[in-house]
Amino acid sequence: MDSVILINQDDKIYCTKIDLINWKEFNVPIIDFNFLNDKNEIHLKGIYRYYVLNQDLDLLSTSLIENKFLCNLPFEKQDINVSSYFDSKIKSMTIKSIIFTPIKNSLISENKRSANVATLRKKRNGRIVLNNSFYSSNIDFKNDIFKSIFDDDKYKNISNSNNRFNFNEDDMKNFKEILFERFDNYNSRTKHLINPRDIDKYDFENLKPIFENIDLENLLNINNYSCLDIFFNPRNYFEITIKNDNSEYIYINNKNSVLFSLPWEITYNGNKTYCYDPKLTFLLRDIISPLNLGNENLLLGGEIIYEAILRDILNKLHYVNPLR
Repeated sequence: MDSVILINQDDKIYCTKIDLINWKEFNVPIIDFNFLNDKNEIHLKGIYRYYVLNQDLDLLSTSLIENKFLCNLPFEKQDINVSSYFDSKIKSMTIKSIIFTPIKNSLISENKRSANVATLRKKRNGRIVLNNSFYSSNIDFKNDIFKSIFDDDKYKNISNSNNRFNFNEDDMKNFKEILFERFDNYNSRTKHLINPRDIDKYDFENLKPIFENIDLENLLNINNYSCLDIFFNPRNYFEITIKNDNSEYIYINNKNSVLFSLPWEITYNGNKTYCYDPKLTFLLRDIISPLNLGNENLLLGGEIIYEAILRDILNKLHYVNPLR
């Protein structure tokens, strides 16, 4: 357009003035562009924003991109009343860790499912018993904790989540492992439009202000998952069955989770809803992790830490004309 050239090469967007070829990248992550010659405008598409520029690449306007999900996810936060369930104490919990092992050859492609199962029972003295042997942990079936999660604003408390993300060393280790994977893949630029080394600059203390007022549902929605990814490809998950003294059951699973095992699917008396409260992940992993059933990585916070830092970086980026 006029004196400016833009190209898309290997998913990298470059620009230059035509009279002095000197290729530059934009300081904001751009994945596509379009010329509107009739308006003398250039439209850039970023990960979360559109940018409208004039023919000199000066910013005219910017706007947010709507939800990137490629289909409507059935993560409805329905109203289900579990108060009566907690009138009776929790008696036992059965945990299934479902693991899919791919089996591939030139003719067939299938997945083999295996399940590790642990049943925990509460005795009168309060001790937790696992498969007839004492479970060496201080974890107890705390009705008040479960009840506070299930009654917390009808599962809808997904923003202003301060003091709910109490990440530990295992989470940070998981975060570093994810970072190293991003380092290895960054040169290919596949889905990595921010240099992971910028994310690596954050330390544990930097995380606290990021999560103080995070919109968790919005953070979950930034991931570019398709219906095929979520609902048709086998994915590892947990199934938890909680039984009270009145032989009533609450069923929980993370089959359709996106980040940090969120949202959890909860079923009670035939009614189903989805819980975005991170306290549920923290509570369940305190119970599940010592059992060594496998899939514990689904309960670690490395990926959600990475995504939250990525969003924080992008929110602080302001478009700068690369040719000036």
